[in-house]
Order: sequence, then C-alpha cells, then structure tokens
Amino acid sequence: MFTNYGSNSRFTELFRRDERNPILRAADWPYPVNSVFNPGAVRLDDGQTLLLARVEDRTGISHLTAARSHDGVTDWQIDSQPTLVPDPKNYPEEEWASSFRSWENAYALNADALKMPVLLKNPSV
Repeated sequence: MFTNYGSNSRFTELFRRDERNPILRAADWPYPVNSVFNPGAVRLDDGQTLLLARVEDRTGISHLTAARSHDGVTDWQIDSQPTLVPDPKNYPEEEWASSFRSWENAYALNADALKMPVLLKNPSV
C-alpha cells in the first residue's frame, strides 16, 4: 500500500540525502580503488546497515564489496578485499570494458553476440 506524499500528507519527502553525503569514498577503502558507487542497502536483524557497493578497481573493472555500519552513516567496516569479483573466464560478458576502443568521436563496442559493432556516442564530444 502506497502512502500519499502530496501536499496534504504529513510526509513531504520520501528520501532525504544526509548532509555528510557521500558517506563512503574511494579514500575510505582498505585497498586501492578508483571509485565507489551504486550501493544496495539492507538493515540487518542486529540493527546494522549492510551496503553492497559497486567498486571500480584501478584497472577499470567493477566488483562488489560489503560495508557495515551501526548507524548507516558513520564508522563503516569495509571488507578488506572484494566480496564478489568478476569471473570473465567463465562469464566473458563481464569483460565488456576491455572491448571498448576509441574511434574518432565515438566508442565502438564489438558485440560478439550480435556479430556487429554497437556505436555509443562519446558524451564528452
């Protein structure tokens, strides 16, 4: 059942961004990474918040790492190594980043499954 969040509702916003956002940064990680983003969050039975964050390593490949906090904002305990890592040997579709090559003002992705190149416009052009 959804609640009415309109002007007559006692709730004015569904989500509110914490003023300390972002609450996790690449500098917080216990190993070298480029970026941290797109976490999935869940409240555990013991009251902790568990985030499963997508993390980009220094080679540009993403993996997932778990981070836990008692209040969901501070004092994050981050796994000392990736929690879930890609396995391109068994799942070659995970190796998409290495298929990109610069080509004039576009990027061309060799889509083996389609047997044809897929062009993605370079957003910086």
